[in-house]
Amino acid sequence: PIWQSWMERMRSVQQSNRALARLISPVPTMFADITASATKLNAVMVDYLVGPETSMVFTIEPSGRLSATTLQVGRSKLKSQVAALLASAAGQATASAVDGSGAVDQERAVLRSLYGELLPPGVRQFLPHNSEQMIVFVPDGPLYNLPFAALIDEQGKFLVEGHLLTMASSMSVLLDSQPKVSQDFSLVAASSSSQGGEKAEMEQIASVIGSD
Repeated sequence: PIWQSWMERMRSVQQSNRALARLISPVPTMFADITASATKLNAVMVDYLVGPETSMVFTIEPSGRLSATTLQVGRSKLKSQVAALLASAAGQATASAVDGSGAVDQERAVLRSLYGELLPPGVRQFLPHNSEQMIVFVPDGPLYNLPFAALIDEQGKFLVEGHLLTMASSMSVLLDSQPKVSQDFSLVAASSSSQGGEKAEMEQIASVIGSD
């Protein structure tokens, strides 16, 4: 039958190119569920999609309004910036004995640069002015290793000084894990209620990684 042939081809694509398979058959996530979560949390969600040359960032406000902004930075540059930042942090103790001020200045320069690239004025206009209102960052690619709270704004302050921040993983983390990682992966999910959006989300996660 045709559907069996399609399933066999889909399994082959999943083994050779999981990112492509995800585009063909994505995990169903309804926009209404996402906006309901933003409204419930009274949070602004900032969701990144890193591309080869440029990237996209989607902001969802508690009112349900969705906005999209193109970022003029791609995967290779972000990867090198984040790698340099992590290397600087890892070697800071050693560097401080020689030239601590230089290492710190370099680290702050990278954090300021990343702030401008990832949160340009077109994105910042959607961020809350109330420091108690939550911002939920959903990173992608090399941004998973970026400490968003440490980004330095145009006033020279860390982002966390003026905003309440948290992070959430996208489903791509579960779908794009290498087979060995997938076998070792474990997850405990708990919900305060047995119905509604939380239950649906847990069922989606279980369908991807297995409920056992």
